[in-house]
Amino acid sequence: MPDHAGRNNQIVRQWSILMRLAANSRSGIGVSVKELQDEYVVTRRTIERDIEGLTEAGFPILLLRQEGQLKFWGLTQPAPNLPPFPLDQDELIAVYLAAGLLEFFEGTPYQEGMDRVRTKIAATLPPRVLARLDDIRDHFIPMHRQRATYAAKRDIIAALNRALLSQRQCRIVYHAPSRAVEREHVVRPCGILVHRQILYLAALVGDRTDPTIFAVARIRLIEVLDAHFDLPEDWSLARYVDPHFGIWKGTPAKIALRFAPHAAHIPEEIEFHHTQKIAKNDDGSVDVEMTVGGLNEVVWWVLSYADAVRVLRPKGLADRVRDTARAISALYDGDRDGAKPASRKKRP
Repeated sequence: MPDHAGRNNQIVRQWSILMRLAANSRSGIGVSVKELQDEYVVTRRTIERDIEGLTEAGFPILLLRQEGQLKFWGLTQPAPNLPPFPLDQDELIAVYLAAGLLEFFEGTPYQEGMDRVRTKIAATLPPRVLARLDDIRDHFIPMHRQRATYAAKRDIIAALNRALLSQRQCRIVYHAPSRAVEREHVVRPCGILVHRQILYLAALVGDRTDPTIFAVARIRLIEVLDAHFDLPEDWSLARYVDPHFGIWKGTPAKIALRFAPHAAHIPEEIEFHHTQKIAKNDDGSVDVEMTVGGLNEVVWWVLSYADAVRVLRPKGLADRVRDTARAISALYDGDRDGAKPASRKKRP
């Protein structure tokens, strides 16, 4: 089998070397083979082969100067195939990985914009290098099994982008599943949120100082108005969402949960919220404490772990999880008159 990993490492190393040469050639100093050898922790012959390969690919690499046995290489003329900014190995991988992360926004300006970025990068590379660089996509693969579809909302998203950047009010027609009819709102858009691969608009409505959260998929129509608005100088969307567990807002409360021994590794590997604190117990279980708002989402999240997680406090949260679990059980027992969930609110 072909060694894709080894070939990929070679390509990203060669590209990084090329960027180093481009950055240092402006001063006429160049870069020595010894410097490159030490930086990439490879043999001298490996670096020499990399330089030979780049030269064969059409890049104008020549020896700029020599001090004894030390040779300094660089680009001898402006290279039209090089981008206006250097990208190293990690940056190239990040671009391709980010592009994959945006694939669930297919058909939107966000995914289309990332595609244009990749196209511009590709236009700077010789065909031989470009063909090899595609191997990156074989090694960094974001998985999107559940996602909203936004292709039909392309124009709405583009309008929201314009309104956000120009701070202009919008008139939207919004469909909330809990209401029988669509409603019209005049809003002041203040940010786009991405939660569980779903797009949300945070907007100020009327005299409210806290934003209302709208699911972008439920916006039926939008009109960007001529009226401009200014957000308060101390207003911050990031600060607003910081205490919340997810999209639902609510008064922050301290919650405590216990992960069973067989699931104790989960909170050790994942930070569910930045206020998270964990403590190991003698029986192998792990206790987690967080201070979060929006307990509706905490209920759904706890239930996703089935019997691996137990709510210790507050009692009200434990009661809601228990009642919802009983209602779920009743669906399978055929008991239609059984316990009902404590909250009938739908997910945002």
